[in-house]
Amino acid sequence: MEFKKTHFSESISLLEADPIGDGDIWDVKVIKEGLNVSGTREYTPKALSDIVEIMKQTPNQCFVDHPTSSENSERSERSVRELLGWYTDPKLIGGEVHAKLHLLNSGPAASVAAMIKEAAQRGNPSLIGLSIRGIGDNEVVRESGKIFERVHHVTDLVSTDVVTRPGAGGRLISIAENENAELRRFYMELSEMSVEDILKARPDLADALKTKEEKPKEEADKDKKKDEDGYAPPKGEDEDEDEEKKKKKEMKETEAPKAPNLEEANKVLEEIRKTGEAVRQDRCKVMLDKALSESQLPKPVIERMQKQWKGKVFEESEIAEAIASEQSLWDTVLGSSSKREYTPVKITRDERETFVKRLEATLRGEPVDGVEGFSGLIEAYCAFKGTPATYPINPEIPQRILGEANGYDSPQKPRNIQESLTYMQESVGQLSTWSTVLGDAMYRVVLQRYDEDEHDWRQWCTHVVNSKDLRPVYFSRVGGYTMTPAVAEGGTYQEATIPAEEAITADPSAAKYGVLQPVTKEMIIRDDVALVQRIPLELGGAFKERQYQTLMDLMRSNTAVWDTIALANASHSNYSTTALSAASLLTATSGMRAQTPPGATDRLMGIKPKYLFVPPELEEVAWSLQVSDVMVLSSSYNATQPNIFKSKYGIQHQVVDYWTDATNWWLMADPKRPGVNTFGVVVYPNEKPQLAIQDAATAGSVFTADKVTFKVSGYFKVVVLDYRPFFGNIVAG
Repeated sequence: MEFKKTHFSESISLLEADPIGDGDIWDVKVIKEGLNVSGTREYTPKALSDIVEIMKQTPNQCFVDHPTSSENSERSERSVRELLGWYTDPKLIGGEVHAKLHLLNSGPAASVAAMIKEAAQRGNPSLIGLSIRGIGDNEVVRESGKIFERVHHVTDLVSTDVVTRPGAGGRLISIAENENAELRRFYMELSEMSVEDILKARPDLADALKTKEEKPKEEADKDKKKDEDGYAPPKGEDEDEDEEKKKKKEMKETEAPKAPNLEEANKVLEEIRKTGEAVRQDRCKVMLDKALSESQLPKPVIERMQKQWKGKVFEESEIAEAIASEQSLWDTVLGSSSKREYTPVKITRDERETFVKRLEATLRGEPVDGVEGFSGLIEAYCAFKGTPATYPINPEIPQRILGEANGYDSPQKPRNIQESLTYMQESVGQLSTWSTVLGDAMYRVVLQRYDEDEHDWRQWCTHVVNSKDLRPVYFSRVGGYTMTPAVAEGGTYQEATIPAEEAITADPSAAKYGVLQPVTKEMIIRDDVALVQRIPLELGGAFKERQYQTLMDLMRSNTAVWDTIALANASHSNYSTTALSAASLLTATSGMRAQTPPGATDRLMGIKPKYLFVPPELEEVAWSLQVSDVMVLSSSYNATQPNIFKSKYGIQHQVVDYWTDATNWWLMADPKRPGVNTFGVVVYPNEKPQLAIQDAATAGSVFTADKVTFKVSGYFKVVVLDYRPFFGNIVAG
């Protein structure tokens, strides 16, 4: 196989690992197997092996900048003034050539070495790039509809040079400019290809390039006769001989192909040129979308520029200059880009409402009022900023999503969508922030999950108080009056004794609950929307579960109440050790009804049970006692006596899934009945969890760990107000 000599140039990557020692030696990735980034050149494993061997046998020098074409012609040797360092220890690692770059600390180019070290120390090691230049043997191939060079052998390495990448606004311009230059050079070479080269690249068109031969007159007459009469004359001996000669002639033609048809070759060449033009247009579109996404231009300007440059072929410097011109104009009108960078564009109320619903739908994982969500936070952020979410994603966007999410504190009264819209941009001079929009949307999802949780603990509480300042709250329990005495004719009415008042203290400051949930830069880069969706949902449900279990734990652990005695105790006349059954439930009900008011022992409270709390193991028994039409007094289930618990008391059983004692069970009266006091709860600022996002965009975990932290917290203090509405059955074993 014959190959053409080719000059190649590829960028070298400084590896993400820190430089070795004081920054004088760097690990670099020289080249990798397969297609390069631009898709114009492919390197075979043999080519990589050649590079390693050449680097081992000859000193491979690193210079500053590629030489210009005039410098190449006037002086082929590089100047020592441009020498920056050298490479050692080349090796093949996973289809890549790695080496160590040694930087010189002296000489005219030492300042460039210092620049590389400084850029790395300040967190931007890719500010200055490296490019390898060499010579190799290649062929032009076409595979899967693509035309590219395949480098089979590398015969020489000229040098590896330090090159600069123009910047805009402190951001790196992609290496697409160098790649586009390579692409342009590649297609220029295609235009100079011979017909033979084209046939190698496009074997499918080879048949079209063959010179057509005219058929012998006798054969043409036979074909004409066949077409006219609809049959072919029978073959004679002469015809058999002619057929044999024809086959031999075709075999000779196969062995010696005809000369290519130049007209057809020109058509093929024109097709290749058109393909190259389409490829250049596609790459320019990618370059344009990336540059516009990184700019801070308003959305209408971006859309206008996309139409203006559509279908054009241009240099990266041209579009950079056009964007800079537009940027300068808008900076003059609206202020500097640095000030505008963290300020969203103004949009109409309908657009705002749709955006907020889409963001909330993204976090919920389901449509909100028929509005579908974004594909992820990156698309949502770009829509909020009014810029297209092009791919590959600008690496600055995930950091902005984290940095601009800081400083959110949920309102004491949760904002609905309309209130959030009003807060966003309807006040004079009030502009929305990414933190406010994201925080409000996430907070509504937290509350949605909180409200949907089945454990509604409020139904078992007599009083729920919203504290305003975290000071202790005093629940007053007034004792009962004795029965009204009889008054004889002409007698004097007796003055009633005022019932004693008891105060039970609840200090919310001693009952704070909360959790931190970090969102990392890597989660944003991966656009892990499923994980982001789980965060508010799980946080809302977890907080509701904490409140529920705090309430249930007072019964589960039989906690001591205000009088320092356990909630269920013989001295409280609300304690038993009998397993759950119809008989034991009736006994407990009678004990609850026999309770007397505080300070009034001459009358009964007549409390009736409302709720039956059981562990999962007693669910079947509790359910039977609640719904059975007949009293279940034995295991035979043949009783005919009506079930008093269903027809009269209407007891509701509640299964407490996390209770681990399989035999204990509790009764509780209706907390809404007059004279009944079950639980008193103090919350701050309300019973709903509060959401906050850390407030430092350039410090803390955003700076040190590339993450922003969400916090869900709240204050929730529960106390037992009276033991009389409870009856505990603490069953041994």
